[in-house]
Amino acid sequence: MNIVTIGGRSWQKSIGDEGQDVYVALFIEDSEALKGQYPDESHFDIVVDQDADFYMPSTGVEDEGLNEDRIAFKFRKNIFTRFWY
Repeated sequence: MNIVTIGGRSWQKSIGDEGQDVYVALFIEDSEALKGQYPDESHFDIVVDQDADFYMPSTGVEDEGLNEDRIAFKFRKNIFTRFWY
């Protein structure tokens, strides 16, 4: 597992069992500072363009694991069928 910095914040990065990138946050964002704001380019640090899983930080419980309780979001490229109308 590598430590990477994205937008000044630290993440653990590894490769998952399906070949996807797996990111685990090592920080907690202050959501109060974001209230009442509309997101703009300054709120986004990376573009996810390949399969990836993003997890929230650990609560400190041993053997917590990367499970549905901690998942923030998953991205799978080309998973939906393209419809042209």
